Amino acid sequence: MKKTIISVFVIALALTFVAPIPVEAKTKSSTSYSTSKSKSTSKSKSSSKSSSKSKKKTYDPYDADKYSSADDFAEDKYEEFYDYEDAEDDDDAYDAAVDYWNSKNKTKNKRK
Repeated sequence: MKKTIISVFVIALALTFVAPIPVEAKTKSSTSYSTSKSKSTSKSKSSSKSSSKSKKKTYDPYDADKYSSADDFAEDKYEEFYDYEDAEDDDDAYDAAVDYWNSKNKTKNKRK
């Protein structure tokens, strides 16, 4: 008698860990739902990827975006160009700073 009860208990315990067999009607409705959901998810992912590409900003070690003109930028940054960009003298460094500001602000200059 004890062996029979233990056997039934072991079988019942084993069945709780077995995955349930899906019912035919349940499978059809969940398939159509999951298909439509995956389509809308893929659309939102692709649109978020394209918008994140346009928002990416490149690193600018001199913060050229903060200046409204090339001369203002060069006045503040020509010493750094002299030290780090191998300019021969202050005038060369100033010109390099102006050229750098102009290269970073090409799109701003085209809009005006």
